[in-house]
Amino acid sequence: MLHKVVPFLALLLQPLVQADGHGGANETTSMVHSFTGYLADMLCTRLEIAPDAANMILNPFEHTVRCQLLPACIRSGYGLVQNIGSSGENLYRVAATFDEPGSDYVADLLMSMDSTINDLRVKVQGTFTGLAPATETPAITSRDGERSWPAMNEIPTISIDSLEFCNY
Repeated sequence: MLHKVVPFLALLLQPLVQADGHGGANETTSMVHSFTGYLADMLCTRLEIAPDAANMILNPFEHTVRCQLLPACIRSGYGLVQNIGSSGENLYRVAATFDEPGSDYVADLLMSMDSTINDLRVKVQGTFTGLAPATETPAITSRDGERSWPAMNEIPTISIDSLEFCNY
């Protein structure tokens, strides 16, 4: 499954690694990119099962606003998870993290919502600001020890230009 992740990340990160011939990045680093996925706090994305019982690998759409507003979850910041599994298989992992102002914006949005809402599918447009540390998406082993999912390195961090909910 990692073979699916690498081309996806390479496509996302291509603008970040292009050089202008003078040792610096060219204008493509400031291009706006679109992402569609589920909002998630970064703390819960490191778990198989979130405190609200949502399986963050298989069913992140069950993750509630209430859980994402726990103090530790707010402090961890927010991002998007996307399904990177093969056809018919759910395997959700972090596709992008939000910078601090973006995470603050998401926290404010969540605070204005009914805490029981889940299925927070969004479309985000934003500009790349760098890469999240590899510790943001460590390898995960299921509680029963029978399944494991690889760590994901070089996750883009984006500055939110716009965010719209797809379901509300």
